[in-house]
Amino acid sequence: MNSRPAMCWDISRPTYKRQKEVNVISTDNHNNIEMYLVSGFLGSGKTSFLQNMLTHLPNSRVGVIVNEFGSIGIDGTVIQKGELTIQEINNGSIFCACLKGGFTRTLAAFLSQPVDYLFVEASGLADPDNMETYFLQVEKMMLKKPEVTRRYNYRGGICVADAVNFEDYLDIFPVVESQIQKSRFILLNKCDQVSEEEQKALTDMILEINPEACVYPTSYGKVTLDVLEEKLLKEDPHAESLNTPWNRPVTYIVDMPVRDTAVPVHKFCRKIAPLTIRMKGFAPVGDGLCHVEAVSTEIVFEDMAKDEAPHAKLKLVLIGREDRLTQEAIEEAWRTFFDSEIVMVKDW
Repeated sequence: MNSRPAMCWDISRPTYKRQKEVNVISTDNHNNIEMYLVSGFLGSGKTSFLQNMLTHLPNSRVGVIVNEFGSIGIDGTVIQKGELTIQEINNGSIFCACLKGGFTRTLAAFLSQPVDYLFVEASGLADPDNMETYFLQVEKMMLKKPEVTRRYNYRGGICVADAVNFEDYLDIFPVVESQIQKSRFILLNKCDQVSEEEQKALTDMILEINPEACVYPTSYGKVTLDVLEEKLLKEDPHAESLNTPWNRPVTYIVDMPVRDTAVPVHKFCRKIAPLTIRMKGFAPVGDGLCHVEAVSTEIVFEDMAKDEAPHAKLKLVLIGREDRLTQEAIEEAWRTFFDSEIVMVKDW
């Protein structure tokens, strides 16, 4: 592991002062947890990035905090492979006031878990907040647990940017620009789907937003841990979040009935996709499952055995702009391909 200094927080002492930068592999800190914050807009490839990271840490104990926008978790089911400790925090952004307390308690709890690395996958709609605030709150909590002597070596923020949709989303959703501004390592993902000229233009656009960022072009979320260790810089500790419950797109959760074939599921998803920003979930098909992942009209259907995702919730999460994704539009599409009544809730 690269031995450059990291941002460390001593939560085993009765003080709230920020510690000096220390060597990550020093003997005093060998038991600390290496922590990364992963942001990126809906469908950019954060889960693919995490899955890739796990392949680079086969002999390490890894923890993942998955922050889902809706009230049900999908991504945690997808990445739950191997020896992992996963905690889901649902129904909002961990940087919104409504979930900050739960996020802080989860960070404190992980210090007692047997993990070497902790990745926090923020919701695609999250506007990253000042992490210093959370570490100070964790310190206060740990005063009641002096037997826990571990600390976090906070490496900083990683933002996964979607090369295909980045420019369009940048014009519509302010959080996209904020995620870039508050990260120092930008993974420009899906570069296999754009030309070299488009890739260069996107890189220039990102650097205009954040001149200090390291932009790393890739596909399928692939990057090595060594690259992160070498390039990642800590984020601005004074950055503030703009995230509020009122700037979120609309979300609907649809119960998926058992079907003999996946045909109606595929047709329904293709019809509703143009109204969505993001769509994901599981549908029961015969003795198996159909895993649905979509970013706008780009849809991937994956056939799975039920034992591959035993805890999968048989629901489809639809996220879109409220002026396009309406209850009436979803119901109309449903009646076209299903003979049962739709069971659906609006998630905010």
